[in-house]
Amino acid sequence: MLEGLKAYQRSKTDAMRVGLRHLRKHEFTNEAWSNWLERGKTVWFYDRFPMIKTWKGQSIKDKTILLWYEQGLGDQLLFIYTAQLLKSEKFGASRVICEVDKRLVSLLTRSFPDVEFIPYQYPWDEVVYEADFECALGDVMCYTTNSWEDFPFVRQQLIPDAGLVKHFKEKYAGHDLVGVAWASGAQHGAKNKSLDPKLYRKLAESSTCLSLQYGNTSTPDYIVVDDEVNLTTDMEGVAALIEACSHVVTTSNTVAHMAGGVGVPTDVMLPQGMGRHWYWYAEVSPNPFYFNCSVHMQSIPGYYNNLIDKIAKKRLDIQ
Repeated sequence: MLEGLKAYQRSKTDAMRVGLRHLRKHEFTNEAWSNWLERGKTVWFYDRFPMIKTWKGQSIKDKTILLWYEQGLGDQLLFIYTAQLLKSEKFGASRVICEVDKRLVSLLTRSFPDVEFIPYQYPWDEVVYEADFECALGDVMCYTTNSWEDFPFVRQQLIPDAGLVKHFKEKYAGHDLVGVAWASGAQHGAKNKSLDPKLYRKLAESSTCLSLQYGNTSTPDYIVVDDEVNLTTDMEGVAALIEACSHVVTTSNTVAHMAGGVGVPTDVMLPQGMGRHWYWYAEVSPNPFYFNCSVHMQSIPGYYNNLIDKIAKKRLDIQ
C-alpha cells in the first residue's frame, strides 16, 4: 500500500513538472494548468477545506471565496494579485477572504484593502465557514490566465508603513543604500539559489550595502546590519527598509518578491537548473509579475561572480 501511494505521488509530481515546462515557455494552456494543479496531489500540500465547494472557474459573482495559504512567503506575494483580481468587475466576487502567513497580514491589508486577510492558523478562523467557494492561492491563475495578454501588467504595489519608511530614510540620509540578500531557505533548490555574501564586496565599494538577508547567516563587515528589524519575522520592517533603498540586489528568495512588490528597482539572480522558478522569465523584460525587476540567469551553473560584476558595473555607469 505504501509503495502504491509513493508511485501515485511520483506520477503527480511528474505531471506537475510537465506543467512547469509549459509555463516556463509562456504556454498558459489548459494542459499546462491541469498539470500544474496536480501538485495538490503530491506531498507539497493537501486540500485544507474539503467541507467548502472548490472553485474551478465557475461564476463567483456576488459570492464569497476563500483563498488559502499553501506555499512560502515568496509564492504568497507572487500570487496575491489574484485575490484583488477576483474582486474586479470581470469576476465579481462580493467578498474575497485570503489566508496568508501571519507575518504578512498587516502589510497586505494596507496594500489590498478590498481583500480580507486572515492569518494561517489552526483551529481555523471561523470566518472561513462563511465562504461559498475555496481555492488554493496558487491555483487561481489556472482560471484567470490563458495567454500572456491575460496578465494584469499594471499591478497595485505593496504599501509599506509610511512612518517606518520616513524613519529609515532619515536614518540613512546621504547614503546610496543598496539592499542585498544572498540565501534561500526553500525546501528545494536552496543551495543553488544561494551565494557567498563576500561576492558583494565590489558593490560595497560604490554603495552602502544593507542586509535584507533573513535567517541565521554570517554577514561580512562591509554589509550593514540594521538591528532595529528582525529580517525573519518583521515583514513590515523589511518592506520599509526596502522602500528606503535606491536599489535591491538579491538571489531568488523572499526578498526578491518583497522588493518586487514594493516597487524598488531590483536585480534578481537566478541559478541554472534546480531552483530556477518558472515565473522569473529571464528572457523577458519587463517581468510580468514585477515590472521593477531585472532578471539575470547564470551562464555557468553555480557561478554568480559574473552576474554581480555586471550589476555593479551597471550601477557605476548610472552614477
